Amino acid sequence: RVAQPRLTPPRAAPRLAAPPAVSLTALLFVRLLSRDHFITDPAALDFGPKYGDPTFQNPNVAFEPEFNSFGHCIQGFVASFLAYPSVSGTLSRLGKESPLLLAEPRSWFLVLAEFASYFFTFYPTYNFVKRTMKSMDTFATSSYMNNGTEWALGCIAGIALGMFVSSWTKQLLMKQMKERHQTSEGSSSMETYPYGKRDDFPEPPPGLFARVSLGVARLLGILFFLSVFGACAMTGYTWNKCPDGAQDCVNYSPEQVPIGVIVGLLLIPTTICGGTIFYQLRMAKSNAS
Repeated sequence: RVAQPRLTPPRAAPRLAAPPAVSLTALLFVRLLSRDHFITDPAALDFGPKYGDPTFQNPNVAFEPEFNSFGHCIQGFVASFLAYPSVSGTLSRLGKESPLLLAEPRSWFLVLAEFASYFFTFYPTYNFVKRTMKSMDTFATSSYMNNGTEWALGCIAGIALGMFVSSWTKQLLMKQMKERHQTSEGSSSMETYPYGKRDDFPEPPPGLFARVSLGVARLLGILFFLSVFGACAMTGYTWNKCPDGAQDCVNYSPEQVPIGVIVGLLLIPTTICGGTIFYQLRMAKSNAS
């Protein structure tokens, strides 16, 4: 039987990276589709007047023709794309002897790829903190929305391409392993082949620097996780608010703190992240038994 390559992401990634990214995308999607309340234009990725003020000069539109817009998108792409062991494993073997996919990976690059994947989740956290401090009463109509959308769509693109690379890598790996006779005839169990995840290799990560780097990386993942919950709460809290307590913004409503909206938006990350963690625990228990 053909050996099975290990291409699942590191254990922390499905909890600290992917679910918050999907939750953030869902939050922004809900906000963008609130056309009547915020006067948005979903087709143009226009989140409506910034701060709810139609006379405000700077538009709240994602992907304007400027460097920052595409910089946010690239960060989101790198964060999700490098989370795939098929990507980091292949990149860590570039320049090695043939067959490329069966060469020994560069351990330092596997650590670097995991660190970079978490590091580039820092922008949504920074965006949340910055907009909360600058736009406490107008978070729902601030630049968090358009900037976050640029990062989130880049992240979705990275997920899509990462899935394609994983499928291609798995098929090519299995073919190369078969050619190298790395299977045992008549075996009743399927072998596994560590490929691009540092945790799959028996020796510990090389050096104290690598350990500290991975610790910092996972801390960034936790902060990203928490920032998405905070963004949902702040969006709901400022759903009807105008700057400086005014009543002339497009999203004004006498119900200043809509509890139903806050609860509904918080259910987005709670359901997605909670469901993912529950599924992982269930699968771990099933594998253990």
